[in-house]
Amino acid sequence: VLPIVFANKPKAVMDIGANTGKWAKRCLDYDASVTVTLVDLPEQLAVAKDNLEALSHRINLHAADMLNPEDVFPTGQDVIWMSQFLSCFSAESILGIFQRAKASLKPDGNVYVLDTFWDRQRYDIAAYCIINTSPYFTALANGVSKMYQSHEYIELANQAGLRLVDIRDDVGLSHSLLKFVHA
Repeated sequence: VLPIVFANKPKAVMDIGANTGKWAKRCLDYDASVTVTLVDLPEQLAVAKDNLEALSHRINLHAADMLNPEDVFPTGQDVIWMSQFLSCFSAESILGIFQRAKASLKPDGNVYVLDTFWDRQRYDIAAYCIINTSPYFTALANGVSKMYQSHEYIELANQAGLRLVDIRDDVGLSHSLLKFVHA
């Protein structure tokens, strides 16, 4: 998906839910002029910082509690990236994350969401497997997570002032890439 994300030559990319920094590294390697802001919990950012030490002059670290709506994201972003991240949260929290993402996005910027949506699977057995991941999230993770249908993310993004402009299915084995812009 890097050619898709970098089609408009973004200079500032923000990875929300950056985890260990693997996606950020791919972006930094793909375009030598881009800077990447990694947003996550402090513990995750410490791991990402270690993993990206050689590229530290092109990264920014921003600690944030995704459950705190007062925790704003850095502004001026050309691209905001979220990969298999939003499914960790309740619909109310996802709406708040989309609202904060929109507030940090440049007027001509793009928000990309990569996730596994059970309603966008080519094969019924794939949808079944993804649907049955939800009990794990509910019982063992944080009690509010689930595997969503794509229209649920789209509706929440719309409520946050974002508009869907593209969906690409069959990314990898079972992912879909949603692209949003300012509504």
